[in-house]
Amino acid sequence: MSKVSDSGTQGAKAFTFGLDIAPATRPWRENRLTCAPTKTYVYVGERPEPLRAEIHDVSRSGLRLVLDQPIAVGSAVKVELTGMIAAGEIRYCLQRGENSFDAGMRIDAIQKRV
Repeated sequence: MSKVSDSGTQGAKAFTFGLDIAPATRPWRENRLTCAPTKTYVYVGERPEPLRAEIHDVSRSGLRLVLDQPIAVGSAVKVELTGMIAAGEIRYCLQRGENSFDAGMRIDAIQKRV
């Protein structure tokens, strides 16, 4: 089944968001929307250099980030979004491959970029 984008084109990569069809056994409190992997930067605590990451799904109060290195659970982070910055905390970080980690971020605040 192919998705249709807002522009009416069809194709596997023509959409940005889609409903998460994850099994009900996942411990999420909110529905998540999957999205086309979106490159971003994650600032961890007071570290001056950001980490490269991709956003893979979103909910009202969080993001799932995919990174090439782990982030400690409980770390304060800021993530660059289009026109804004989301501030929050890392809630989990799981290794998925040799250099692939899924990190869940709870969003505490969103600020416009100045």
